[in-house]
Amino acid sequence: MADRLGVSIRTGVLFAQMSETTMGETVSASAIGFVIGAGPFFNFSKNFGLELEAGYSSASATVEDVPIKVGGFKAGAGLTLSF
Repeated sequence: MADRLGVSIRTGVLFAQMSETTMGETVSASAIGFVIGAGPFFNFSKNFGLELEAGYSSASATVEDVPIKVGGFKAGAGLTLSF
């Protein structure tokens, strides 16, 4: 049973890009930030499992002298396939 349960930890770089067009004018920006996350997983068999995750991402950009923050907390669940 112990080999079926575990915890995964993730970290990485976030690349965010935005573009908006309003009244014929387009503004765009890009930002680099970070992502972290962790959660438990349970493997039903050698190839299939279930994973839960909670995490946080953050990046900042400036568009026409206005600071914009991108990211926040996230949570999710998913089925896993290993081969």
